[in-house]
Amino acid sequence: MLLFSKPTQYALRALSFLVRNQDQTPCRGELIAREEEIPKHFLSKLLQQLVQAKILNSTKGPNGGFSFARDPETITLYQVINVYEDLETRFNACAIGWTVCSDEEPCSLHKNYTELRERIRNYLENVNLATFVEVSEWKKDHPE
Repeated sequence: MLLFSKPTQYALRALSFLVRNQDQTPCRGELIAREEEIPKHFLSKLLQQLVQAKILNSTKGPNGGFSFARDPETITLYQVINVYEDLETRFNACAIGWTVCSDEEPCSLHKNYTELRERIRNYLENVNLATFVEVSEWKKDHPE
């Protein structure tokens, strides 16, 4: 099943914080770590990976911190998650671990899992960070 690793979860939380606080960027890593309850040293490594992926900019100095390298509306969840997860390998893997699983030689879950994977891939490729944060903020304000 497609569950995300701790690095991916933390990165999405950190990026959500940056989206919500764009008017206050650059944001220091320590602030993000404290507000999102992420271990500071671990977050530092994750943020540097996002800088290398050209998702974030890093500014040094007393007024430094992290800011978006481009508009969050142009950054998809797929792009972010793929920094930490090899999504293509995960999307192409058999649900029950067979080494050979295809339309010609399917496992018992192949058809349904293939359809589900495509829906997940489509979602991740089409939802940007700004929309992701809007939806999560709306859900916080409208609990079931």
